[in-house]
Amino acid sequence: MKMRIDVFVRDRFGEEVAELLKDSFNVEVHLWEQIWFPETWRRESVIVPISGVSILDAERFINETCVPSRRAYCAIVLEARHLRVGPLRTVGTDGCFWCFHTRQWQHKALTQTDDFIETTRKLNMGFTREAFGHLPSHVLLARELLARALENLDGAADLEPAGNSDSWPRVFKAGLAYTHIEEFSVVPVNNCSTCSSTHDGSSSSEQTHDLEALSMRLRA
Repeated sequence: MKMRIDVFVRDRFGEEVAELLKDSFNVEVHLWEQIWFPETWRRESVIVPISGVSILDAERFINETCVPSRRAYCAIVLEARHLRVGPLRTVGTDGCFWCFHTRQWQHKALTQTDDFIETTRKLNMGFTREAFGHLPSHVLLARELLARALENLDGAADLEPAGNSDSWPRVFKAGLAYTHIEEFSVVPVNNCSTCSSTHDGSSSSEQTHDLEALSMRLRA
C-alpha cells in the first residue's frame, strides 16, 4: 500500500512536484491556505508543504502542530541557492524545525547574500503562482529526494522509522547551479521548547537567544 502524504502547494513548482509524487505515493493535494487549518489534514499521513520560495512561517506552524500531535512532516523548498527536502521529522526522532534553523544560523549556512536573493525572488514572484527560476530537473529531483527521505519509514500508521528510533531528522540539499547533493541530520538543540530535545549541543542561554532571533525573523 502506498504511503499517504498530504501535499500543500504554493505555486507552479509545488503543483508540478505534487503531480509527479502521485506515481509513488497516495497523494492528496491541498490549497496552500489549508495549511492553517489542521482539521483538514488526513490522519496517518506525512505533511508535505512545497514552495518555490522560503516558507518559514508555514514551516513554523506545521512544526508546532505536528510535534505535539505526533505527526510526520517534511518540507520541499526552493531556497535562494539550494533545493531543500527536509527536515523529515517523524515519531521517535529528536530535533525539529526550530533545531534545524538554529543550527543553520550557528554554522552560518545562510548568509546576507542568501537573504538578498530570496527577497528578490519573492518580489519577482509577486502575486502570481509562478515560482521564480525553477527547472524541470528541480521538479524531478524534489520527487527523488523526498522518496529517499521517506524510504526508511516502516509504512505503519504511526510512521515511525524502521530500525533505529533514535535517528535525527534527515535533510537533503541540492545546489541549484551544480549537481552536488548533500545529506545530513539535524542535531537537536538542547532544551528546545518545541520538541523538548535534551541532547547536548548548545547552552540554554544560546538556545534562548537563537529562538528569540528566529522568532523575530519569522515575524518580519
